[in-house]
Amino acid sequence: MRFRAALLLACLAALAVWPTPGGAHSVPTPAEISRAVQVWKRYAECERSQRFEPCFVLLSTNVRRAWTDTGRATADAYAFVRGGEEIAFDELRLLRVRKSPGRVVLVVRVRGRGTAGAFEQLWEYALLLEGGEWRIDGKREGLHETLP
Repeated sequence: MRFRAALLLACLAALAVWPTPGGAHSVPTPAEISRAVQVWKRYAECERSQRFEPCFVLLSTNVRRAWTDTGRATADAYAFVRGGEEIAFDELRLLRVRKSPGRVVLVVRVRGRGTAGAFEQLWEYALLLEGGEWRIDGKREGLHETLP
C-alpha cells in the first residue's frame, strides 16, 4: 500500500513540474494584469490625443502584420490613418478585466463625439503576452472587430 501511495505522489509531483504543451502560458498574476493595464493606459492616451506614433510599438506582431497587409508598415503610416479619425473622447474608463492564459481583455466604457454625434459604447482591448511584454492584440468596438 505504501508503495502505491509513494508512486502516486511521485507521479503527481512529476506532473506538477512537467512543461505544459506548446509552451502554454499560465493565467496572468495580479502584477502581470497591472502591467497590461499600464500598456492599455499608454494606448488610451494615444486615442485621446489622436497621436498614434508612440503606440505603434505597443501593438502585437499579429496587429503590426495586419497593418502591413493594408500597406501601413511604419509608425508614421499607422499614425496617419489612426490619427485621421474625427473623434473626441470624453471618457475611456476601465470597467473590468477578463483573463485567460497569456491573455487579458480589458472592458472599457467609451464616451465621445464623432462625425455621427455623441456615442457611448463598451469597447474591449485584448492584450497578449509577447516576449515578456504585454501588447495590444485586438480591439472590439461594440459588435465590430477593428484594428487597434
